[in-house]
Amino acid sequence: MRRRRTIQDAVVVITGASSGIGRATARAFAAAGARLVLVSRDADALADVDRECRGRGGQVLVVPTDIADPAAVDRLAARAEEHYGRVDVWVEAASVGIAGPFGSESVDEIRRLVDVNVLGTTLCARAALNAFRRQGSGVLVIVGSLLSCFSTR
Repeated sequence: MRRRRTIQDAVVVITGASSGIGRATARAFAAAGARLVLVSRDADALADVDRECRGRGGQVLVVPTDIADPAAVDRLAARAEEHYGRVDVWVEAASVGIAGPFGSESVDEIRRLVDVNVLGTTLCARAALNAFRRQGSGVLVIVGSLLSCFSTR
């Protein structure tokens, strides 16, 4: 019979960990004693979250990653598994938004939105599910909101 893991035992990958819901999620898991893999493109902001989480008792691995890059997501998953031996929970909270009246956005902004919010989420889900299949267990959480698309003023 397999021993049931607790949050205190859990290895949790959190994308978008440098701000917003991702940062709040990282703090909460750290306070519960989880072992964290903090992910964002912004290494400086991740350093701040790293300190916050360690201050709350969490063990932390920081992996700056652009989730829109397939090879980078593969490296992220491999690094998490190599460091902790497994991934129990993957929280996909990374997203970008575009603020302003619809039609004022540039094509580059739209491409980045789709790359992160659609492709990045898909790549992370694929990496997480592959890890979970190898292990025989795992939980994938995909965070979304209206703000992960367009926001008008």
